[in-house]
Amino acid sequence: MNIYSLIDDVHRQPPRYHGLTDATLRRRLTFHAVKNLLALFRDSGTLTSGGTLDFTLGNATATIKRQLFQKSDRAFLLTMYQDVDSYNRTTLQDTVVAPVTVRLNLAQMAAKIEVFTPTTSTAVKQSVSNAKTLAIPVGDHVTVVKITPAGAALSNSDASAEMTNPESAPDPFGFKVPPE
Repeated sequence: MNIYSLIDDVHRQPPRYHGLTDATLRRRLTFHAVKNLLALFRDSGTLTSGGTLDFTLGNATATIKRQLFQKSDRAFLLTMYQDVDSYNRTTLQDTVVAPVTVRLNLAQMAAKIEVFTPTTSTAVKQSVSNAKTLAIPVGDHVTVVKITPAGAALSNSDASAEMTNPESAPDPFGFKVPPE
């Protein structure tokens, strides 16, 4: 079941307010979260032969969901989040989910490890070079860990440059409010 749609369905009874934009096409924070996540995963190349990443996650509880991806520049993207309820359906209020500190342990030295939380920010949250381990706080939103293996080319085109801050984002899609 999808919990988001592109635009709010205000003509339905009762109205549904799960759109990435409201009925006037004003972008919600979820719009920017999806856009930021897609920017991190953008890849214009082709991965000719996939590699492997030998790693372990210390303190990864059963609620931590994770998936590993590889880009054509040989960098790995590890996504993690806590699969827990963050909304109390009885009180109809958000609940605070404390982050779990997960320790990433690599078998081989990485040229660079960067941590992003595209749901809440466009900035790199943590960054280390020539490292094998990093403690990463994982909440109930997606955390993306970009791991550039030693020997892989470090990209000058940082993914965060492609991500947007909702308050200052230019409109590359040309969305217009429909005439009344």
